[in-house]
Amino acid sequence: MAVGSHLLANSCFQIALVAHDGKKEALQQFLLENIHFFRDRNIVATGHTGKQLVEALANSIRSDERGMPAEAVPDEELVKQRLGIQVEAVEHGPNGGDAVIGMRTEQGKIQGIFFYVNPDYAQPHADDIRAFIRTANRNEVPLALNPATTNWIMAGTTREKETAPRVDGGDGQVISMSADLDQMENLVHFVKLHWSYLKDRTILASGPTADRLSALGLKVERGSKSEDGGNIVTAGTFVENPKKVKAVFLFRDPKDEAAGLVRDCIVKDIPLATNFGTARFLITGLERAAGANISLSIPR
Repeated sequence: MAVGSHLLANSCFQIALVAHDGKKEALQQFLLENIHFFRDRNIVATGHTGKQLVEALANSIRSDERGMPAEAVPDEELVKQRLGIQVEAVEHGPNGGDAVIGMRTEQGKIQGIFFYVNPDYAQPHADDIRAFIRTANRNEVPLALNPATTNWIMAGTTREKETAPRVDGGDGQVISMSADLDQMENLVHFVKLHWSYLKDRTILASGPTADRLSALGLKVERGSKSEDGGNIVTAGTFVENPKKVKAVFLFRDPKDEAAGLVRDCIVKDIPLATNFGTARFLITGLERAAGANISLSIPR
């Protein structure tokens, strides 16, 4: 799948919705708030998540149609009739559902993955999270691991400027970037594509990434310690102050220090892109919220 390819409404493709226990209601709310985006799309979800999503959609339809003659239609059929949304519930994640989504992602059948991770479960489910990240990264499939990332991806796909979230402008918007050496030239290409937005931001980076971005002319902060001597802030190790970091672009294998940064972003709900498919939508949302008249279209 091409980097940053459009999230098309196409019967041949699916969008994967996955949620840990404790995050399923948040995922349902996200779906209900973005029905306009999911209309005429196919969804695949794991285990109870899929059943709960269908139930939430059906209840919303019936609530909107209160007072009209009731139809004895199963939830799945009602959702398909009224919204054009078809939800496939595969097995519970550990029982094979994760593997199904991973296989379809490798086959190019998944156009986006929204995986609401419960930070309390992040350690026991660390292997599941890494597997999703690696599969999405290999195929450049947009992946959101927390609500903040989801919101900015949605902002990057909206048609109307006023629907995008608003953020404060200025140098206070620190963007964290880190890339493995084999991804460095891709990062440079990405930066050049979005130069008009990034040139006025402070970039938090370290090592070769900092050297390369500095050479391009970006304002790079190489890391600092908090006033109380706390953890070092670098793009590759730890996000010390979530209010300082607007987004993290992490084009690295999710292991060791990179895995720690992924967890920090999940816990602190910091927008995170681990591949260029995600990054293009995320930064487009940031650009539009900052006033740029740009978006990634969603052809129907």
